[in-house]
Amino acid sequence: MAVENVNSKPIAASAAIADFILASIGGKVRRVPISTLAETLTDAEVELISAAASALVSAAGRACYIGENENWYVWDGAQGAFVDSGYPSRGTQGNPGVIFTPHVTDAGILSWTNDGGLPNPEPVSLLGPAGGVTSFNNRSGAVIPKNGDYTAAMVGAEKKDAVKNHNESEAAHKALFDAKLNTDGDGGTLKPTFTQSATRTQLESGLEMKVLLGRIMKWLADLGTAAFKDSNNFESKGAGSSAVTAHNTAAQAHADLFAKKAGKGIAFTLTLSVAGWSNLAQTLEDARFLDAEYAYIVTPTADSLTAWGDAGIRVGDVTENGKMPFTCTDTPASAITVNIYRAEVAQ
Repeated sequence: MAVENVNSKPIAASAAIADFILASIGGKVRRVPISTLAETLTDAEVELISAAASALVSAAGRACYIGENENWYVWDGAQGAFVDSGYPSRGTQGNPGVIFTPHVTDAGILSWTNDGGLPNPEPVSLLGPAGGVTSFNNRSGAVIPKNGDYTAAMVGAEKKDAVKNHNESEAAHKALFDAKLNTDGDGGTLKPTFTQSATRTQLESGLEMKVLLGRIMKWLADLGTAAFKDSNNFESKGAGSSAVTAHNTAAQAHADLFAKKAGKGIAFTLTLSVAGWSNLAQTLEDARFLDAEYAYIVTPTADSLTAWGDAGIRVGDVTENGKMPFTCTDTPASAITVNIYRAEVAQ
């Protein structure tokens, strides 16, 4: 049975709230006396119907309200006034809830933390799916270029064979080809041009080939008369070792020096130490150095000849007894031994 309506004449809630109610019985709405229902319903069912009827009466223009005691007040038709229903308007205060805080990374990942130690939802991406080309060469979606999509002309490219031919063309890079060694490293194919240096200058590592050849040519030109009997042609017989030996022992080759000699000279050997160099200069001290009436011939020993030349060592004049000055263009990395010949010069 379902309560559909009650008449507007209420009675005491302990018995009934109306003389009749409309009830659905067997699919038909019938007017049923309250007295009849009271005989068939339990007290609980009657109380439920009375409460529903009372609520309907209040709702028919008599809105419920919350009193000062925070209980619901409803209209009592029998008393013609609002009465305390005994039901509180507020439920029991619950425990404080857990606060979940969202976090979003630069990559668009949403994650959560909470202050209650509860499990957090799984992180999710806020980004939508990656976009793609709607259509390209009858392909859609995430289209990527493939062979045949573009021609060389479309992207401004030359055919690879044309580029390869240019890169390997000797005619296109003649100046570069002329300046390079063959792949086998044979320098004999180079044809350097050079000019003889104006002055004798020491050979130095790292110089250009034309500079080195110019310096060598100057040395050969200046040594031609003394070493090669007026010939700087290495292939002539004048350049033979016997000719050099004959020259070194010939008095006439050094007539100007021998003419100045008044007595027997003395020879001695000294060493230019590595530590002795300071500001590209070193002074050898020995009592046999005399500043007057003597000439000195200084030559490096055979094992020091290369280091002597590489360092560009020069001998200064003896201007003070007991001291002979030396200078260099590069500080030697090893000690250099020198042979010194002192001869008396006639005044």
